[in-house]
Amino acid sequence: MHSKEEHSSTKRKIIEAALRIISTEGFYKVTIRKVASLAGVNVAAINYHFGTKDQLINEALLNITEQLKSSFTALRSEEIEPEERLNAFLDNYAETIVRYPDIIKNFILQSITEYQISGEYEAFFQEEGFDLIRNTLKQIRPEDSNTAIEMRIMQMMGALAFPVLVANRTIALKDFDYSHEEVRTQYVEIIMRYICR
Repeated sequence: MHSKEEHSSTKRKIIEAALRIISTEGFYKVTIRKVASLAGVNVAAINYHFGTKDQLINEALLNITEQLKSSFTALRSEEIEPEERLNAFLDNYAETIVRYPDIIKNFILQSITEYQISGEYEAFFQEEGFDLIRNTLKQIRPEDSNTAIEMRIMQMMGALAFPVLVANRTIALKDFDYSHEEVRTQYVEIIMRYICR
């Protein structure tokens, strides 16, 4: 008989293995056998914990959604200056989306089409995330109208996602590698200078 901790540990190892495959090979390269091998478990363990590959992928997607949502935590911290909160959010968000480019591309595609897998993140953004960003920007730029703030949010979120969308697709950006932390940090600084000036 397995303890609750062993059950939870095995399930976590399987999800982490699926996330590693997603981050290194892409969303569509996940197979039960690859996950089992990477997690150090047998295929039966994956079937026991998740039932199907689709259910495993759904759990992995929920994990990524939670990581994206946790990026917004910095925006809730009123004891930190608004610029620092915004910078921490941008750093964390950029780090998360660059870790899972295939998933982010799918989230964006699905948000502009009829069907949605990313509904939980989209709902979070509409219900809470957007207001957290807007309220922080209002503190940084109190002179801006609501329309101007919304435009800044659109520019900021678009700027964060664009390098993921065009990765490996354009020669013009050959010296810009968004996956490198140093480059990402510099890129976020440029966004911050534009947003906060």
